Amino acid sequence: MTEIQEKALTKVSAKREHEGTDPNGNPFNGLWVVRDADGNFIEFTQWSNDIINRYSEAKGFALTINE
Repeated sequence: MTEIQEKALTKVSAKREHEGTDPNGNPFNGLWVVRDADGNFIEFTQWSNDIINRYSEAKGFALTINE
């Protein structure tokens, strides 16, 4: 991938979060939470493979996964 292509990708990160709540006030309790480069909440899910499928480079994302 060239530098120009990499800059066009939207940077997101995912990690298991044990503290905090979703926008509806439900606790994360170890779910995978996706955030943008500024740390803003995007979504959450139980399965990391769902995140990998939704946020692949082919779909324009640069995904970082942290345990």
